[in-house]
Amino acid sequence: MMSEMEIERYTSQRWRPTDDQVKMMTNIFNYGVTHPSRAQVVEITSRLRTYGDASEYNVHCWFNNHGNRVRRWQAEIDPTGTQFSQLPLYMYGKTLIRSQFLLIFFFYYY
Repeated sequence: MMSEMEIERYTSQRWRPTDDQVKMMTNIFNYGVTHPSRAQVVEITSRLRTYGDASEYNVHCWFNNHGNRVRRWQAEIDPTGTQFSQLPLYMYGKTLIRSQFLLIFFFYYY
């Protein structure tokens, strides 16, 4: 049987966002903030901390990795690149939201 010290040694140090944190970051990404500025990362991180542990580095990496995943998924679905436009995802909606007000709009509802 493992001692308490051995169990602590095998504990993962990797950040695992909660479901609420993932939902919030995914919504922000889908509304067009695919590469948040430093100020936006700070704001997003402060909001995410209400749902659990988060750091600015974690948030920056999540957006970077998520963008890479989305591009890879799009390439797998449409290898020729003709099905998807280069426009941000929020441009396909019926309303256009100005980016500087995007975070205010989004966080008002959370």
